[in-house]
Amino acid sequence: MAPRKWWVVMRALLHIGVEKTGSTAIQEALRFTSADLRTQGFHYLSAEMPQYQWGLPIYAAPRARVTDLLAVLNLQTDQEIEEYRTGFMYNLMKKVKSCHGHTFIFSEEHCHSRFFSRESVQSAYDFLAVLFDKIDIFLYLRRQDRLASSYYSNQLLGGECVSGPLFDPQEPYFDYKALLNRWSDVFGRKSINVAIYDEIRKNGRSIVEHFANWSGVPLSQRPTERRPNQSISNDARSVLIQINSRYSGEEVIAREARSFVERASSAICCDAYRPCRDAARNFYDTFKDSNKWIQENYFPNLVQLFDECFDEYPDDEVMIDASGALDVAVSALASATREYVKMRDALTKENAELSYYRGLVHFDAGRISEASASVDKGLSLMPEHSDLWNLRGRILQALGNLPEAMRALDRAVELDPANRGHAIVRKSIWKALHRTGRLSAIARIWRSPRTVPAEIDAINH
Repeated sequence: MAPRKWWVVMRALLHIGVEKTGSTAIQEALRFTSADLRTQGFHYLSAEMPQYQWGLPIYAAPRARVTDLLAVLNLQTDQEIEEYRTGFMYNLMKKVKSCHGHTFIFSEEHCHSRFFSRESVQSAYDFLAVLFDKIDIFLYLRRQDRLASSYYSNQLLGGECVSGPLFDPQEPYFDYKALLNRWSDVFGRKSINVAIYDEIRKNGRSIVEHFANWSGVPLSQRPTERRPNQSISNDARSVLIQINSRYSGEEVIAREARSFVERASSAICCDAYRPCRDAARNFYDTFKDSNKWIQENYFPNLVQLFDECFDEYPDDEVMIDASGALDVAVSALASATREYVKMRDALTKENAELSYYRGLVHFDAGRISEASASVDKGLSLMPEHSDLWNLRGRILQALGNLPEAMRALDRAVELDPANRGHAIVRKSIWKALHRTGRLSAIARIWRSPRTVPAEIDAINH
């Protein structure tokens, strides 16, 4: 049930974010600029309430349409889902009440891909209308064949095993006329702001800059090394198809493997995969009537809604290149191996540290044999751990084996010459050796410049 309206807020801005129209770049810019935006009266909810980044679609869209989002958030039961929705509603109300007169920004590509019925749009309106007096909706349209070709990467990276883009004109995902009618019927035609993504890209303009000028949100574009959500290459496509078909029942493994392939493909910088020209054109042609309607009702000054150049597509279907696919697979394997080595090394260090502290506890409690065993285990994992050598020296000193204790401290000093603690323990062992009269026989060993730096020798004397 929607909350009651107790106060007035000037404006909410809802960027529907048709998928593959720069939504990620806009959201990154909003997140990057969120602190500055707050000082100017703009609030990007996903940055300020990250736990509710998908709050609007989960609140308003049918549950069957957001099952993947619920899985990511680990919301499994009806009670957990209801608690999430209630928490989203309550926290948004609280924030809105404390920021009277500000503009609240929702950027949700899921409003395109999850709201396929008028009822779901109405549910979103019923929720927002009790909080905001003015709701402006912004969306970019991309030519349907380009959207399908670009979205194909998402399909493969999401685990689907399909050999080519979804060229199904009956799929509501591509029906812009129905999309605009759903939202304008509920929110009002004057609330809908539409722009052509293809034209912005063709003119070389930044989608973030365009959105800032268009919506009035003072955005700063975050510098990035590469454009987010790039389309995958044909070589990566072939590897992903194999992963998805062979590991469909092992989702964790498959997901990690796909991630490595995506990164490897981006690093290699291969050309993006494209279907053949005839398939793309035939698919686009099925939308001519609905695109004409959009042009007449939303862009009366344009001759046609989209350009009709198909030169970006190859004449024939691109076949899988085994050699190129092998390059991507090997790069992904190398990347996975590097991460494994880093994780292994980090785990080894952590276990060595645990062995050291466990040994220290045993030593302080007088359990010498247990302390010695912990130190031995730690050194077997990480022989270059200087604190473990220090503790070994102290244990050997307690056992009366002063020559070996001295040797252990020499090793600790060698590994970490700047550690004053090693020098202090070494000095105590040195003095113990001197008192026992056993120093002269081994003095030449421990007073060598290699094992005793000048600053350490100064402490000893």
